[in-house]
Amino acid sequence: MNILKNKNIFSNFEGTSSQIACIKKFFGERIIDTLIHFPLNIKAKNLKKIIENDDIDKFVTIDLIIVKHQKPFNRKSPYKVSTKTSLGQKINILYFGGYKNFYTKKLLLNEKYRITGKIQLFGNNFQFIHPTEILNSKDLIKFENIEPEYNLSRTKINNKFFRKFILKNIEILNSYKFPNEWIDDKYLEKNKWLNFKNA
Repeated sequence: MNILKNKNIFSNFEGTSSQIACIKKFFGERIIDTLIHFPLNIKAKNLKKIIENDDIDKFVTIDLIIVKHQKPFNRKSPYKVSTKTSLGQKINILYFGGYKNFYTKKLLLNEKYRITGKIQLFGNNFQFIHPTEILNSKDLIKFENIEPEYNLSRTKINNKFFRKFILKNIEILNSYKFPNEWIDDKYLEKNKWLNFKNA
């Protein structure tokens, strides 16, 4: 908290990683420089309790309990993780590629995870193929049902890293006590404009 008190949105941000170096190169060195970088798109993750046919080929999010790991029969077959919802609906997660140890450590049996990805139907079974996000029960506070997508092509900046970086800077924004607004309050109200901080 002391770190937040000693910073404001016009401070230079810190860090020496390659990702931080790229952010400085493409967006500037001050906290405000990243906050005024608008998203290219807004992705809805559609948190649901049950999957329906209308969800096929759409991105959805659902809480799943890991039931079983099934090894592939051959190199071309996927690694399958059987899951179920709290309502008993069965959904499979499929991975192509030989990373068995990663999957068994990432998705522990009988544990609950919040899974995001494009839902598909194979036969009578709903399935995710390589879900885009997996959160364990301890990290659910980090879940964003509406997530900004930034134009980071050609920057070598990881989108998830940049989003975490933005959220950290928003903490500083929220803790920063702004001076009086430079536009008269009556003029803001007349035009139905937000003040600087809320904007």
